[in-house]
Amino acid sequence: NGEKGCVVPFWYSTDGGKTFHSKVYMDHSFNAFEDSKDYTVAATKDKLYVAKKYQYRMDLPEYDLSVSEYPLNPAVDLNKPYPPGFHSDSAWQSKKKLMPDGLHTPSGQDRIICDPSIKPTNPDAILAPQ
Repeated sequence: NGEKGCVVPFWYSTDGGKTFHSKVYMDHSFNAFEDSKDYTVAATKDKLYVAKKYQYRMDLPEYDLSVSEYPLNPAVDLNKPYPPGFHSDSAWQSKKKLMPDGLHTPSGQDRIICDPSIKPTNPDAILAPQ
């Protein structure tokens, strides 16, 4: 229902892609395409990071990142209470560094950019703004 917005999840696997789980990272977005530009989702072998950019004031370009860190382990469901020994952490990047430096894809890229030339094959698909 467009009046309530939508939630936006990401899918993750802790067993090499045999099974997948989802975690909502953006609630009640009315324009997920635009709103997702304020988020960065990154993963290491054992942790998942979700960072959201916040502006201090609308008239200043300065911003801070709210970073949430989650354990990636088959024993942990990110949507349920964690078993003993596991925890997540959250902080403002300016106060406590959570996001590791030097993250990159296996091929060495430091970010993934969608290829706008790829279009759906169904003729009634709504295309995202370019």
